[in-house]
Amino acid sequence: MTSGSTWKKAMAREQLDKRLKKYQWLRDFEIPPKGWIKALRFALGMNGNHLAIRLGVSKQNISQIENGELEGSVSLKMMRRIGEALDCRFVYGFIPNSTLEETVRNRAEHVAWAKLERVNQSMRLEAQDISEKDVQRAWKLLASKLLIEMPSNLWDGD
Repeated sequence: MTSGSTWKKAMAREQLDKRLKKYQWLRDFEIPPKGWIKALRFALGMNGNHLAIRLGVSKQNISQIENGELEGSVSLKMMRRIGEALDCRFVYGFIPNSTLEETVRNRAEHVAWAKLERVNQSMRLEAQDISEKDVQRAWKLLASKLLIEMPSNLWDGD
């Protein structure tokens, strides 16, 4: 992998982290118990038949769509159509649990630890244990190297 490509990925992570930071509060946002479609319909005073007419589908389809929303099987295309019919804008996205940078750093540390464990196991079998302090130092160095190089196999396996 070229260093230019690694730099571009780091910049992309940084830029996306900045954009996503303002949405962190949404992680704790609860979906209404009966789903967004039904909650919005109720708040607007719109019954299933009204929405069905606006969408050009049957009333039974509305029930299926609302159940599908709860199950996660409604297409994004349909959710956009429903949003328009309810005079709403449908949005979707991913809200990272931390930052993208932290996710990559944690993965690099995980991979580094797994590699060191294999090496340390081999060395133990040969009665060449390395100290905990040296293991920790090697772990930090290897994780840093992985972060800099961003190898294509960083996300392979577990």
